[in-house]
Amino acid sequence: MSFLNIALPTTASWATSDVVVSGVTTTLQLFACLVVLTSVFFTFRPLLSGIARAFWVSLFPARTRAQETAERLLRTRLTLRRLANDSELSSPAMAAELQAMGART
Repeated sequence: MSFLNIALPTTASWATSDVVVSGVTTTLQLFACLVVLTSVFFTFRPLLSGIARAFWVSLFPARTRAQETAERLLRTRLTLRRLANDSELSSPAMAAELQAMGART
């Protein structure tokens, strides 16, 4: 600490003011970047949503009607088999009927 810092305390506070000014400018720069990015996003929102939708469809393509029908029939068969197995001890006639229904689907 020199004699000038004691005699002129404003020179010692310049370092503090430099830190404050740099912090304020950094904050303003971040805010300006955020504003620019937001405006670009809203300007190109239809394009960006189309790109996102195309990416989603490429990852998870839509199933065909035949695939949906096959999956529904498989679920029906599995449900009938489960019901037949559950009722096999209590009513064997009903279990046989459920197994026959499952074989027809």
